[in-house]
Amino acid sequence: MNAPITAAERRRFANALRFLAIGAVEAAKSGHPGMPIGMADIAEVLWRDRDGQPPVYRASVSPSRVPRVAPEAGHGGFWRRRVGLDGGAVDIASFGGSARAATLREHFGPAASAVADALAAAVADMAAATTRPLAA
Repeated sequence: MNAPITAAERRRFANALRFLAIGAVEAAKSGHPGMPIGMADIAEVLWRDRDGQPPVYRASVSPSRVPRVAPEAGHGGFWRRRVGLDGGAVDIASFGGSARAATLREHFGPAASAVADALAAAVADMAAATTRPLAA
């Protein structure tokens, strides 16, 4: 078993994520690092704590028979790994708008309606998979 992670180690890792976000935005010459900077502490916990759990435990608390959809205010790549191949991430796939937040969410996602549509599709896919006959 690994030694417990100290608060200082968590802070260093979160700060590394913040600087990676800043570098990514600068390299892309697009976007804003505000969300990744603000959410770095949460990302650190997800990466270290959730990903460090044994797969059997993760499957017991998040079984594959439960549809998963993750709304993301940025790029959904981080969540796609967590929701699995049967899940979905509703994210902002393109950037470049300047307007009120509600208008941007409706245009670029993740609007509440897009999350509801993705969840309905995941439930329908799961229902269809359980009613399909097995291939011979």
